[in-house]
Amino acid sequence: MAPDLRGYGRTGKPAGGYDKRSMAGDIRGLMDYLGEGRAALVGHDRGARVATRFAKDYPGMIDRLVVMDNIPTREIYASMDAAKARAHWFFIFNSAPDLPEALIAGREETWLRYILQGWTCRGACSDYRAGSIDVQQDEQDAGTQVSCPTLALWGEDFELVGKMWDVEGIWRPMAADISFAPIPRCGHLPHEERPDLVNQSLLDFLQPWKAPGG
Repeated sequence: MAPDLRGYGRTGKPAGGYDKRSMAGDIRGLMDYLGEGRAALVGHDRGARVATRFAKDYPGMIDRLVVMDNIPTREIYASMDAAKARAHWFFIFNSAPDLPEALIAGREETWLRYILQGWTCRGACSDYRAGSIDVQQDEQDAGTQVSCPTLALWGEDFELVGKMWDVEGIWRPMAADISFAPIPRCGHLPHEERPDLVNQSLLDFLQPWKAPGG
């Protein structure tokens, strides 16, 4: 199952609730509605932030966690400098109240072609706007490791992850049982750019897991 996150796809675009604790709660609510007590979660970028928060808030409901091409928001803001600010300009721009929507409205094609292909304006901006709340939540349990087996997977050639950050060094202390899968000759969308390698990595990692009723 691949549910849309709050503000994405055909979901509603509420004014608030885009912090990752609330969005993880949405996933918890969906699982409760479907009668699923435990799951393996695979998240990419923004979805990986939600999945990580889910793993910390609901450790009894997750068996395995995969975070794809993601540097936690807390790490980005904690080490922000001029170079990272230029590269992550959308973290800063999108967090301004209402201004991004005002500048994007009527120019959606230009915006989408440049950076947000397939995303929606209000939902995407509000997701980044919740960054300060996400950092506060992450700092509250920064010393708590994700307890379930975790796989960090990323594209080695993506400027804002593989080339800019020590991905292993960042994620290693965050999970008690973690493995790594850097994908060579690959950018920000490993599952689309190198599906052969990504799918094999996912199958290998998820193979020991048995879905409820499976």
